[in-house]
Amino acid sequence: MIDLLLDTDIGIDCDDAMAIALALSLERKGYVRLVGVSTCTARSGASGAVRAVARACGAQVDTSVCSSALQCDSSNVYAAALRDRFGTKDGGEESVRFLRRKLAAAARPVALAALGPLTVVAGLLKSGADDISPLGGRELAARSVSCLYAMAGNFVHREKRYGGRYPHTAEWNVCQDIAAARYVADHFPGAVVFCPYEAGADVLSGEGFGADTPVGAAIRLFYESAPDLFPGKYARSSWDPVTVAVAAGLDLFDLSLRGKIVVGEDGTTDFSPGGGEHRYIIERHPPAQTAAALNALYPLSEGAAEALRRA
Repeated sequence: MIDLLLDTDIGIDCDDAMAIALALSLERKGYVRLVGVSTCTARSGASGAVRAVARACGAQVDTSVCSSALQCDSSNVYAAALRDRFGTKDGGEESVRFLRRKLAAAARPVALAALGPLTVVAGLLKSGADDISPLGGRELAARSVSCLYAMAGNFVHREKRYGGRYPHTAEWNVCQDIAAARYVADHFPGAVVFCPYEAGADVLSGEGFGADTPVGAAIRLFYESAPDLFPGKYARSSWDPVTVAVAAGLDLFDLSLRGKIVVGEDGTTDFSPGGGEHRYIIERHPPAQTAAALNALYPLSEGAAEALRRA
């Protein structure tokens, strides 16, 4: 079983909520132990939204409050609405301290899955000794993180299999805090796996999150909160669920060779084979097949679960 620690920017899209629900489902199935969920967004409702998803899944999780605001925090399509719908509260330990505490208490190395901008992970690496641990952040990460899985980057220019479907541009999470992404890529003291934009963009999952269960209502609330974005469509690109699946050890993607990921000043990402412990994931199956695998692992609505049982 893998000990899993998440860092999320929940509140602007439902794929974070889907990823948390997936992690809780994988915990029930015995794949992982969810150690905690830190937030890397300062938008109102973030920590409450994490609690709301957990409540909808019939669980509780430890979560945190981020003190570092980003420009994207001005957009709050979903977090506050989710918190308020489920009657949860914001609050918790500051996110860098939260990660430090979880890592200091870890009896064995944990997989750290970063689902948003790398602001908090960079803050962890820059943190010094304190009342939690005599170790600095890099030393804590070296001791207690088995691998960092980051939903970040774009490597399509290296992979002919994507057939030119995407341009080689800076990925959204990286763009929100380029300095943090560059720092993490340059200074993380161990294995790093990037789960890039192209790996989850065409994996449209989640249509089984119907409105007949609490978790289904939590996911559907995103579409209700932003009805003009996805009218009548309840399957979403699965960037964050893919990252959780890979961090949980599910064998759904291929991995690049080991090497070094470099984040440019403009936020673009490149990879040089050899000379490092960095890798990125590459699609193995058609996106619809990967989506079906995720759908079979989500805590689905009653109707979707029955359809899977019949299949």
